[in-house]
Amino acid sequence: MVTVANTVGNSAKIALAKPYLINRIANELLRVENIAITPHLTEECKRVVAEKVVESFDILFDKIQDKDRVVHYVKRHVGSSRKTLRLKAESFLKKRGIEPIRN
Repeated sequence: MVTVANTVGNSAKIALAKPYLINRIANELLRVENIAITPHLTEECKRVVAEKVVESFDILFDKIQDKDRVVHYVKRHVGSSRKTLRLKAESFLKKRGIEPIRN
């Protein structure tokens, strides 16, 4: 889980260094929700990774082509049981003047 979180957390830095990869990286970040639960990757682990995804999207958002999919992803986490994920999702949307939809 630590490796996944660190990779996702640093993906924005990689994308900024290699701008031609921004949309490819964004598409891969959107797939993180599909990672299977295992004894070493719990639901809470997935929420930690989702938080890192939101942080990366916050940095890259202006450069991403498919903004609708990103916004939809972030909105899904506004009702998260993980407080820091919920707050980061709300902040992301607020910065962009987007009304969050609560679960």
